[in-house]
Amino acid sequence: MKFSLKNEKNQAIAVFLIGSFILSGVEYVRFDGFFSSRADISEVEEVRFSSVDALQSFFMRQGYSLASWRERAQPVPRLILTSIPTAWGEDVASALTVEDKKAVFLMLALPLVLVSNEELMELRARVQNFDDRNAGLQDRKWLQALSGQYQLEKSLSDPQRVHQLLERIDLIPTSIALAQMIEESGWGTSRFAAEGNALFGQWTYKGGLKPQQQREEMGDYRIRAFETPLDSVRAYMLNLNTNPAYSAFRQKRAAFRQAGKKGRGAFELIKTLGAYSERGEDYIGTLKSIILANDLLMFENTLLQEKPIYSLKPSLVSD
Repeated sequence: MKFSLKNEKNQAIAVFLIGSFILSGVEYVRFDGFFSSRADISEVEEVRFSSVDALQSFFMRQGYSLASWRERAQPVPRLILTSIPTAWGEDVASALTVEDKKAVFLMLALPLVLVSNEELMELRARVQNFDDRNAGLQDRKWLQALSGQYQLEKSLSDPQRVHQLLERIDLIPTSIALAQMIEESGWGTSRFAAEGNALFGQWTYKGGLKPQQQREEMGDYRIRAFETPLDSVRAYMLNLNTNPAYSAFRQKRAAFRQAGKKGRGAFELIKTLGAYSERGEDYIGTLKSIILANDLLMFENTLLQEKPIYSLKPSLVSD
């Protein structure tokens, strides 16, 4: 994949993207910790770039491209973007071609969705393995705490908890998550994305970023801010998996799983998400158009590499 910059001005702007997805030259720093619940992963490589060209070179070394997705030639590397800079929305994205802007965003957004879904599936497996007959006190406390996180009634028996948790703890189709991220953040260029790593426009009444124009009848609502983009994706998935407004989504998803429906019927599931936006049916139509226009269905069966994990951390570099 080529990232073409048409002139020196655009190239200078791209270099400024170092406050962004892209960081300094070719520097790797190893440190403890990991962005996955996989216990055998204990190292992260911090990667810094100073230009789109440097990012392109890094992608190429990983064999990471749109072509490799389509050909299923290689799993997606674990790239964890740590923040979204103001520079991306104000200068850099507009300096790239539309094709290059979309490619950069998707190649950084896709691993976040895949990692979040992987975490959900690992949690789901633990719930499935819960043995009510032989569970100890700690396991029961864990199940009860998880029930609270997933907004289940406190009075449920353990078997009931397991059944209802399995309906709620399940993956979000990759194409839907990417389409909503694109629509809600404007390919990562929104003010909320830059100021709060907010990729899905989730409302909150407890702090957050104030919209420039609030609807008075809705009170003092804000857009929820996050420490990292990955946290935003996790919160979005928890929202779809718990909010009563999306119960039809969860029920249909469970039915598709029961029937073994491949890909989990993304277009059918989208029909249940009208409550996500006041635009209702128009919003659903927009998501479908985004998926089709950007061939997002090809990501439904994409896999993640086991190791290593790359932390893409913004870092300004002096001349």
